[in-house]
Amino acid sequence: MDIPIFDFLKKQLGLKTDPANPAGSLHAKIGNISNQATQIYNDISNQATQIYNKIATDGAVLFPSPSSNVKITATASDSQYSGSTSYAKKKEIRVYRTGFYRVSFNLWTTNGEYTVKGRIYRNGNAYGTERSTSSTSAVVFTEDLYFYEGDTVELWIACAANTSPYYYAYTNYLGLAFDLSFVHGIVTDP
Repeated sequence: MDIPIFDFLKKQLGLKTDPANPAGSLHAKIGNISNQATQIYNDISNQATQIYNKIATDGAVLFPSPSSNVKITATASDSQYSGSTSYAKKKEIRVYRTGFYRVSFNLWTTNGEYTVKGRIYRNGNAYGTERSTSSTSAVVFTEDLYFYEGDTVELWIACAANTSPYYYAYTNYLGLAFDLSFVHGIVTDP
């Protein structure tokens, strides 16, 4: 039985068995849009998986900076200490963008009668200003330094006098700040 309204709808909407052709029936167009949405979802999912795997394999840290007030890009925040009078590397972050970074670290001593010191190194060479304190609570030191893509920003610490084990130099923070929406750094604590 041919009913004119069914013929009209069949012609405009198509049948479920029609091939998926974007220029064809509405059913085929919806099927094509669904396939495109699935492809976009799969692409985003694959990118997220790649980022997650990068973080899991090499300690990469991605910190978004949604405004100019939030600029922290990478931190290394585990506790490290030294009882030696020779500088020892305790923290390291690799940078992936050339430019000025605001570098901050903290430092304290276990005995206020003795001084400890810390300094930023670049690629194993002394670079920042030598800092010292005899505070038994964390003191934060900050300076702006220039780094090239691939450089390592390293925090080296030491005791000022050879009286260990009576006191130690401690740190639990090295942070970099940069004024971009995303900066990529890898934390590679020794």
